[in-house]
Amino acid sequence: MSKIVKNLKNFARAFVSLNFLQGGIFLWGASLLGGLMNYFFNSYVGKALGPKGFGEISTLFSYIIVLSIPTGILGTFLMIKIGDKEKNQDYAYTLFLWFISFLKKRWFLLALALVLTPFISTLTGLPKNVAYFLIPILLVNWVLAYYHSLIQGLHLLSTLAIVGLLMTAIKLMGGLSVYFFKQGIVMILLSLLLGYVVNLIISHFVLSGFLSRAKVLSMNVQKKLLTLHKDKHIWLTIASTIAIGLLGNIDIIIAKRIFGAEDVGFYSAWSLLGKIILYIFGPLLSIGFIFFSSKKYKKYHRLGFVFTILIFALIGVFSYYGYDMFALAAVNLVFGKSFLPVAPYLDVAAIYGTCFLLVLFTHQFFLAKGSWGVLILPLFTVIYVGAMLFAAKTIVIMMIITVGFLAAVFAASLVFYLLRKNVIFRE
Repeated sequence: MSKIVKNLKNFARAFVSLNFLQGGIFLWGASLLGGLMNYFFNSYVGKALGPKGFGEISTLFSYIIVLSIPTGILGTFLMIKIGDKEKNQDYAYTLFLWFISFLKKRWFLLALALVLTPFISTLTGLPKNVAYFLIPILLVNWVLAYYHSLIQGLHLLSTLAIVGLLMTAIKLMGGLSVYFFKQGIVMILLSLLLGYVVNLIISHFVLSGFLSRAKVLSMNVQKKLLTLHKDKHIWLTIASTIAIGLLGNIDIIIAKRIFGAEDVGFYSAWSLLGKIILYIFGPLLSIGFIFFSSKKYKKYHRLGFVFTILIFALIGVFSYYGYDMFALAAVNLVFGKSFLPVAPYLDVAAIYGTCFLLVLFTHQFFLAKGSWGVLILPLFTVIYVGAMLFAAKTIVIMMIITVGFLAAVFAASLVFYLLRKNVIFRE
């Protein structure tokens, strides 16, 4: 017992001494505040629009995230490349100028995308007043994702957190106006688009100011981007980015294609109530990723992995019994009486949220270690999508399939962890 306590103390000291911990704590605090604002946004939107309107908004968010996956892949590699360079400001400045030049020369491609707007409603099942906002938001978000990858690569985490909070605050104002002033769903969509635009403008001026003294490097940016596939870690990162983007979003998109908007609203509310745990502990995953990526503290990785899983599992137990005892009160408090049909399934939502957190943690661990275990989530996701398409006859069945999928991924990750010495190609 004394040896375990001693190891835990050493692990705590090692974790506290991380170079990025102060920045990580600030980012966690900002993420926690942003999560709370998102919580209130969803709560007020659900109460104002009811299950049907909430289902439409949730589906829109899911489409934005899924269709932004390609830019997420590119952004990840830009962030890594910039962080690896000694003269990272010069490297980032060169990429920044290249992107501005690319947008000026290829602006017609962005305009061409707007031509697809009239077909979005048919393709997605979204009502026209919601569907018309999808393309404009996506276009802004694609540019914004590139900017954010440069900001992250330059380690401007505080800036990223602040602009993210501002964007969330603008979105929350839209939700509050709908609830208190009965403005309708269009006000939410306008506030959402405004948040993206404001974020983009601020990010542009931050990069312009920070890189004002940087020098342009002589390199063929387009050629470098086209040769990224030769990196042996490229496919792991691509698979990880796709799987994380689909997680918690592809189920809502499929539900919208199979069921009515009201059922999607119920399912989205159930999902959100389950993932409340992520608002508090999810941001810690970023700090954990830094810890597990550090070779300096490698001897504490095993203890940190096991200890974190036990803590998350214990939190899941408490949330399960809490939801089981106060299901009606929880649903009524967050979403109102129109969502009470979700209450009988809140104990399942607690299991869902806990498994979701554990899956994200183990996936981040494998990614930090450069392990083939990263592929567990993408492989199971393929099976998960097939199961939903062919077996999800009701929303309740979809809930069961989703929880089963997450539990299977976590179980497979634990088994893989015990065998990892045979498959990790980079220590």
